[in-house]
Amino acid sequence: MGVIAALASYALTPPVLATAQEANMWTTVALHGSGTVTSRMILDAVKSKPATDPGLSLPSLTLIDDGSGPRVISLVLELPVLDLERASVASRLGDQSLPAVFRTAPLAGSALTSPVRGVTFTTTGTSPLRVSFGQLGPALATGTPVPGSPAFAAAAMSFTPSTRLSLTPHVLIPGGSPDTQTAVGTAIQATVVGNLALVTDVGMVGTADTAWAPLASARLVGHWTRAGIETSVLRGAAAPRAEAGQAFVSSRDREAVRAQVQPLPGLTLAALTSASRPAADPDADDTTLGSLRVAYDGLPTGQLAAVRQRETTASREGDITSLEWRQRGLGRLAVRYVHQRASDSALDGFDEGSSRVEVDLPALAPRRAGGWDLRAALTADSSSQTGPAVNSRVSGRLSLPDEAALTGETELGLTGGDSQVLRALRVTTDLPVVPATRLQLSYTYGAGGQFPIGQVFEVRLLRRLRVGW
Repeated sequence: MGVIAALASYALTPPVLATAQEANMWTTVALHGSGTVTSRMILDAVKSKPATDPGLSLPSLTLIDDGSGPRVISLVLELPVLDLERASVASRLGDQSLPAVFRTAPLAGSALTSPVRGVTFTTTGTSPLRVSFGQLGPALATGTPVPGSPAFAAAAMSFTPSTRLSLTPHVLIPGGSPDTQTAVGTAIQATVVGNLALVTDVGMVGTADTAWAPLASARLVGHWTRAGIETSVLRGAAAPRAEAGQAFVSSRDREAVRAQVQPLPGLTLAALTSASRPAADPDADDTTLGSLRVAYDGLPTGQLAAVRQRETTASREGDITSLEWRQRGLGRLAVRYVHQRASDSALDGFDEGSSRVEVDLPALAPRRAGGWDLRAALTADSSSQTGPAVNSRVSGRLSLPDEAALTGETELGLTGGDSQVLRALRVTTDLPVVPATRLQLSYTYGAGGQFPIGQVFEVRLLRRLRVGW
């Protein structure tokens, strides 16, 4: 707590101007209903350092103290840009996400969405290169990675032979377990004709104990003035024996078609159908998903939309039907009806249905200088498991003199057989104390299974400062 207190004291001192970057510093002390006290300090740059500035960037860090001593649980540092003869090299060290070329690829596995602790190098130029090293997996409360998180090395380079063709060879090499998957491949994006583009990714995957297996994905996308279509085919690889959540490549085979058409002005039809199954068992029962959305924007009062979605597996079936009317304009009235039903033949007698009506009310007190900004939403639903329920949520902001403000949010609900009416309440005051520093006092209350937090009191300092090296 002493380190956090010292940082809070620094936050209240007048700002020192220097040729440096601007940063926001949050210092928070929270008193929980159980009597425990937690403090947290976050330092984050307001905006990235210009690429023309060769100096060292401000680090982004999170420091926490729960009574066992202060510890850094997150740290990111942008290293100075290295200028070479034909390219520049930018590097990022610390807690981060994998570059999008790996994380969002069609063949990417679920493990690649996890945070990374390591270093990433990125070059500019006609053939940009991205190289990452580190450890994959979420961090514990102590700030250290989960034991057993795999180490990895990844690289990808992009080539653009012409304006209609781009190639991106990539490789991902994990370590730490014989079950981890090494993957190599090449992503190809080509414009077939003016309105059609083909995106493919072909490669191989293997482990220390298995032979190399092929991977492939293909996506054909077409766009016209009043229509669009997208077809995709994916062939993944069997998940590792250890945990499916540690798959570095997709572990499912999938075929999908998505289409959208506007037959009349204001009327839009959108449909999706897909079928998938485990890559390790091509003969397994498919998981199918189908949806249809019809929207009409030609009404003088707003937009009317209807959605029908159905998903089936070997034993489960699920249906969602919704109808929504939304008034024109931002923050206006919206009324929504949703009906859901789910059944599972593997569980005797499991057949659950629910219906609800949601109403997003327009601004009860429109935002204006020195006044209220009040908004509310109502939900009424009925479930075969819990019975009828009514829920309301109201949020608002009141501007006070001297740039101070009072904000609040409350949720009131009543479910059959449940006497709990007040489910959640949050009230926050925000006021300036010294130049470039604001003080926030917050009280949060939550009840019921959805809100296991109890009561929390928070004191938070937000400081805009300039830091030099």
